[in-house]
Amino acid sequence: MGLTCFKSWKYDSRGQKGNRDVLASPGSYFFLSNSCGQGDEWLQSLNKRAWIPFTGVFGQRLEETVLYERRYGARSVPLVVEQCVHFIRERGLHEVGLFRCPGQSTLVKDLQEAFDAGERPSFDSGTDVHTVASC
Repeated sequence: MGLTCFKSWKYDSRGQKGNRDVLASPGSYFFLSNSCGQGDEWLQSLNKRAWIPFTGVFGQRLEETVLYERRYGARSVPLVVEQCVHFIRERGLHEVGLFRCPGQSTLVKDLQEAFDAGERPSFDSGTDVHTVASC
């Protein structure tokens, strides 16, 4: 899967036509608008109404996850990152071997599947810090 190159034309303030190359990946959409404002309106409208297929957090591009989760509130990072970092800051900063000792693989897999399913697993005092750090 490579990038496809399109030619686009833009008129400058003197009415002179110039061209530039635009790269688009397969499966992308390319919209042209008459102004930046019109393009921004289109994007806002699409973000509010378009269904974005989502197949989980793990194994996806970070940008896709962030865009998907923005539909449910303003976030700068995916929920899994936010929730795991919060837990590690509260309970794991003094843990010996943090990020060096792996968590239990079955528990890590269970956590990843829960986040992929759109759940928000709760971490309690019995949750292993290494397992959360391994997500």
